[in-house]
Amino acid sequence: MKAADLKYRIKIYRLYTTSTVYGDTHDEYKFNYSCRARVNYASGNRAIQNDAIFYSVDREFIVRSYVPVKDDVRYDLLLSFR
Repeated sequence: MKAADLKYRIKIYRLYTTSTVYGDTHDEYKFNYSCRARVNYASGNRAIQNDAIFYSVDREFIVRSYVPVKDDVRYDLLLSFR
């Protein structure tokens, strides 16, 4: 992959689950690291719910192979335009 394809900087958050002595669990996302990625728009959809229009978009993030990405992480896209 060319370095020029990695145009966008993304932040990667990891899910941490904590439980209390009473068995209550709390899910919390904490910042893990940031890296550059290529963003492909996979699909989009328009839905009308309660007289409001929502546009949902599925994106695919392509990062380099050394970035440790797992299934339980959340991604926030930071668009950086110059």
